[in-house]
Amino acid sequence: MRPLKGVLMTSISNYILKSRNDYNEDYVCKYISPEVAEKSIHNHQIWMSIIESLNDDREQRVIPELFEEKGWNSYSWADNIDFKPTRKYYVSSFCKSMNDSLMHKDYGTCVYGYKDNRMAELLAPTMLRGKKGQEIPVFSQVVAFDVIYDRDEAKKEIEFLCSIVDCFDMKDIDKKTFLEEIMQYWILSVKDPKWSYERERRYVLFLYDDYEYIETDISNPKFLKLKTSLFIEPDFILGDNPVKSYICQRRAVFDRIAG
Repeated sequence: MRPLKGVLMTSISNYILKSRNDYNEDYVCKYISPEVAEKSIHNHQIWMSIIESLNDDREQRVIPELFEEKGWNSYSWADNIDFKPTRKYYVSSFCKSMNDSLMHKDYGTCVYGYKDNRMAELLAPTMLRGKKGQEIPVFSQVVAFDVIYDRDEAKKEIEFLCSIVDCFDMKDIDKKTFLEEIMQYWILSVKDPKWSYERERRYVLFLYDDYEYIETDISNPKFLKLKTSLFIEPDFILGDNPVKSYICQRRAVFDRIAG
């Protein structure tokens, strides 16, 4: 029952997903074009893509294909999983490679680098929660993980996930429902090997219909435009960035104030 159910889902998922690729042991980078870099200084926005607008036409297909294969998952209650999306998901992608030529070509030559996982907080939309006239601002949930590109590795993870769910004192139908809810975002974490050069770190968020969000714009059906300080407070900048001097000056001012 809520809220225990949500806590369990998040805890189990984070335990497995954040065990991938030494999750917090290296940098992550955002590749954007010089034009986007200039615009970000004025609008303080990041545009997060709705799933259907991502550039991989096989997005969300790999895991359902794995479940169609027989002989690798020993939990019968995990058959015939329903992968139909229950809400709109928005994604912002980062890369765990610095100054990669293919990433320059595909996404832009301006590279913003970050030393830790603070992007989850920087990308979390602010929503108003509470009774009318007594609302308080709270951060919405952001799910973060490294994408994997190996089907056998994905199978081992899912079977391990099923072994955890199977430990709960629940009916098989409830175990299946629990797994289906986790799969809602897990399905976004596995892609085909041809994308492995991207070494992608994903930040996924979803908006609830019952809450009012501030400093967000969903007028474009393909994007969520979110106010953030992401592009004015990077830990380092690589490449020929047209606003690098502005960011450095701003950072120096903040450092003097803090000092």
